[in-house]
Amino acid sequence: MKLLVRYSIAAFLIQHSGLLLADYKADIGYTKLATELGVNLPDGNGILATQVEAATSYVDHDNNPSTPDWPIYLPDRNNTSFTGKLITDMTGAEFGTYSGHATGVGGLLYGNYSMASGINSIHAYWADDWFQSGFLNYGAGQPQSSASRIGNHSWVGNITDLPIASNLLRRMDWVIETDEFLQFVGTRNSTGTNYNLFSAAYNVLAVGKTDGNHSTGSPYVDANYPSGRIRTEIVAPKSTTSSATPMVAATAALLIETGHADPGLSTDPVQTSTENRNGNIIHNAERSEVIKAALLAGADRYTKNQTPNTSTTGVITNITDYRSVNNQTTNGLDTRFGAGQVNAYNSYHIIAAGEQNSSQDGGAGSTGIGTFGFDYDPSFGGSSGSNNVASYYFSTGPAPKILSASLLWHLDIDGGRRSNSFPGTAIFYDLELYL
Repeated sequence: MKLLVRYSIAAFLIQHSGLLLADYKADIGYTKLATELGVNLPDGNGILATQVEAATSYVDHDNNPSTPDWPIYLPDRNNTSFTGKLITDMTGAEFGTYSGHATGVGGLLYGNYSMASGINSIHAYWADDWFQSGFLNYGAGQPQSSASRIGNHSWVGNITDLPIASNLLRRMDWVIETDEFLQFVGTRNSTGTNYNLFSAAYNVLAVGKTDGNHSTGSPYVDANYPSGRIRTEIVAPKSTTSSATPMVAATAALLIETGHADPGLSTDPVQTSTENRNGNIIHNAERSEVIKAALLAGADRYTKNQTPNTSTTGVITNITDYRSVNNQTTNGLDTRFGAGQVNAYNSYHIIAAGEQNSSQDGGAGSTGIGTFGFDYDPSFGGSSGSNNVASYYFSTGPAPKILSASLLWHLDIDGGRRSNSFPGTAIFYDLELYL
């Protein structure tokens, strides 16, 4: 049992409307993918997921006003959606009372009705504990390591002490970069600028709603985390960002499973895999940059949704004005929708097509890359400016085509060489994508 303290770091729930079973899957390409693949459809099998939740309320467990109350943050294991799931309380403050918010989020992330129903092992944290000794180890050495590949954060937080915020953002970014532990972060359901936790981090994927009624942009934290960066990066057709975030995270689980199951999809001539601190082998096709790029490149810039985005109002929302005149960005995204609405069909085929090496790395050259695919270069730049260009050739033929491409790289954080240290200095590299 861990000693719980009511930390000054604030975490807030993003309003969630419960466990929604509406068939959103057709709108994001999952139904089409399931029809095409049949029994070969990935479902997140073998992936450990992490669910981080803010407290919905607190329980006085000992009738002692001098001791901290226990937070309510866990999903209800008795919910029928979680039959066969091992949900482990990593914070250690279970009191027999469960969070409806966490139950709804978990249903979409790993429940038996979700796209990633094959996820059977889940680590559950209280957000305040996740910041501290539970995982990120604020104020101590390096963050902890984990076998988990997906972290879901359907909550938002704001820290007015900017040095604390900066340190937490660096820890989050370092974990993603070092351990290939992807983090999916919901934005606020109200308009305005996002809070700093954790959508202000670089290496996370910030998730919003297809209706665009969510916060955008990043607040100023420090020189490495300036204001005005593009947040939200991807959206999903749900009425709350709490619901949209696990929908995108579940899609990522299918991609990770696909990339891990077939090492032949990873063909870089220098490095086809890496090993994280937990000792897990991560192939190029399942690296965090590749999965994030596949989600963004596969997203729909215009949508034809048919399913209401809530279970009660019957409202159907669509993206019809992507990159309208007041919402264009210099990096090709939309200030409201980022890359657009998640599309499991497109993103799956980007991963399943395998690595398409650049002509400089012995790829297809002038004969052309495939219609779908990705490339991961483990070290770009090289000595004295060598290996500073990657070229990919393709032909569209006589008919018009739509090209979607994403270039992704991480903010590089120095996490130190010893587990009891965390320097946290950051380097931001500059790469460009040209057609």
